[in-house]
Amino acid sequence: MTTTSAQDPALVVGLSHSAASAAAVRWALQEGARSSCPVRVVHVDDAAEHSDTALGRDEGDVAQAQQLLFGRVGDAMQDLGGDLEDVTVTVARLRGRLEDELTKAATGARALVVGQPGRCRHKGLENRLRAHVECPVVVVPG
Repeated sequence: MTTTSAQDPALVVGLSHSAASAAAVRWALQEGARSSCPVRVVHVDDAAEHSDTALGRDEGDVAQAQQLLFGRVGDAMQDLGGDLEDVTVTVARLRGRLEDELTKAATGARALVVGQPGRCRHKGLENRLRAHVECPVVVVPG
């Protein structure tokens, strides 16, 4: 088992509901296993997309969102099988503007991994992230 310290830079991967995002999580997990690097999976509830009554405002919605988040990560880990026994994986659910939260999450990271945006609203996200983060940005197609 690999141990990590607070000094170990993680691969930070953004998780949404898209196929490209699921592919990004799988890529980050594989890269984490290959390089003995911790992986931090983050899901951002984009405040620009959600009203005050949207997902995540009451306890039932929070539990449902967390179950979905852990389920998607668990599915990716199961798909990859035993290759991940030495990977430390953490999961975080963040709320705010997508670009801002991913930029903050990538502070001190080895790399920021995202799925290739397919929605018009997020087209060009990777270029905006590259302009604001200090680490490499890896874009994984779906």
